[in-house]
Amino acid sequence: MTRIIAYSRTERERKAAMARDLHYFALEFGVSGVVARHHFTCATDAEEGAQLCARLSGGSVAFQQWGDPDTGLWDDPVVLLEVGAFPEDWMRPFTDAA
Repeated sequence: MTRIIAYSRTERERKAAMARDLHYFALEFGVSGVVARHHFTCATDAEEGAQLCARLSGGSVAFQQWGDPDTGLWDDPVVLLEVGAFPEDWMRPFTDAA
C-alpha cells in the first residue's frame, strides 16, 4: 500500500519556493556608512558598478543574493568584489546572524 503524505506550507513558504531569483547588488559606502544600494541585472554589471561607486564615494562591495524581494526572504550574500574602504561588518544586515 502506498501512502501519500501531504505537507502543509504557509502561503509565504509557497511564494518563496516559487519566486526565488538571483539578484546582483553593489553597496556604496561613504563616511557615514551605506550611501546607496544599486541593483544590477548581472554579476559583471554589479562589479563594474562597484568599481565606479568606489571611485565616487571611497568604497563599495558587489554581491549576489538568492531571494524574493516580494516576500523579503533572502539567502546569505556571496561577495563578488570589494573595492576601497568599507565597514568590516557590512554583511551583518544581510545574514541571519544579525
